Amino acid sequence: QSGLRAGERGVPAGARSLAQMFAKLSSLVSGVSLPFSLGESRGAVWNWWTLYDGKWKQDGASVSVFKAVIPVGDNTKLALARNSLKRLRGLKHPSIVSFRDSLESADRSNVTFYIVTE
Repeated sequence: QSGLRAGERGVPAGARSLAQMFAKLSSLVSGVSLPFSLGESRGAVWNWWTLYDGKWKQDGASVSVFKAVIPVGDNTKLALARNSLKRLRGLKHPSIVSFRDSLESADRSNVTFYIVTE
């Protein structure tokens, strides 16, 4: 059925992951397509990160979105942000907020990181 999008019933798991890969790839080429909407800013947290209320587009769930904009030339902060994302993805504990997704987007002068939690 051509009207189905990835993640909908009837789409094989392999097709969903392929569609997700192409969605991420196309966002790099054509601009960022976020799977969530940003709401009100809750202020700065963790030095250069800002916390936002958000909504997950697919199911409308409330999420928290942490956003950091780091200059392309700041290799120390970029490495720290990427390492933090790597560690957070694998962290699972009942007393710690659940990781949902992340996104890294670059333009000529900045790299923007998004961390989405439940």
